[in-house]
Amino acid sequence: MEPPSGAALVQRAFETFNREGIEAVIGLFALDFEVTVPPTMSAEPDTYRGPEGIRRWFAGFDGFMEDVRVELEELEEVDGDTVVAAMRLRARGTESGIEADQQLGQVVHLREGQVHRMEVFPTVEEARAAAAPGR
Repeated sequence: MEPPSGAALVQRAFETFNREGIEAVIGLFALDFEVTVPPTMSAEPDTYRGPEGIRRWFAGFDGFMEDVRVELEELEEVDGDTVVAAMRLRARGTESGIEADQQLGQVVHLREGQVHRMEVFPTVEEARAAAAPGR
């Protein structure tokens, strides 16, 4: 049986996260996974590594945001190991009830059927430029 395409793996990861939460997708991430969330994209920018880093990244929402979900708008497979995702991060303030809606782009790098690294950008155009071959 052939492994799923990079885009199919990314789609499955986000759909599973939305249904079941972060613990349900931890196994799709490589042990040496890494993502850096830049200051322009977060009140608490940082680099998150491995399964514990993923948990810490999402624990940052605890107490502040609820109903955190990701809505994929578009997936573009650059090559078998690189996928550009256009998405919206939606959540609701725990105390205020105010809906949060942040559009963003990600470059997802895969290795051996797992998410190895993610790059986060404020726009999908910036993500596409970063993923362009020969950049």
